[in-house]
Amino acid sequence: MTYPTITVADVALEAGVSADRAEAVLAASWRVADAFTGRDYTADEAGPHVLEAVRCLALYQLIHSPARREFRVIQAGDSTLTRESLGPLMKMSGAGILLASEVMWNVATDTQEET
Repeated sequence: MTYPTITVADVALEAGVSADRAEAVLAASWRVADAFTGRDYTADEAGPHVLEAVRCLALYQLIHSPARREFRVIQAGDSTLTRESLGPLMKMSGAGILLASEVMWNVATDTQEET
C-alpha cells in the first residue's frame, strides 16, 4: 500500500526508535486512520491535519509501546479496528480531534426516506 509521505527519520528520531520500527508503526497508523474515518487514504489525498494525526498516532504508539513498559501483558488477538475500540488511542494521541472532520458517519441524508 502506498500512503502519503511522512518523514520516517523524523518520527524515528523523535520517538528514539529505529527507522524500520518507525516505518512499520507509521504504516499501521495509516490503517488505523483508515478504519477510524472510514476512508481509504491510499486513494484519497490526505490533508495536512490527516498527516499530523497519523504522525501523532505513530509517535504515541512508539513512545508508549508495551516494549517500553516493564510489566505490561498483551494477549494476542485482543485488538480490533472499530471506532469504539480506537477511541482511547485516538483521544490520548490527539489524533481524534485532528481526524474528526474526516470521519464518514454513514448518516441518512434528507434525500433518503426515513422509517
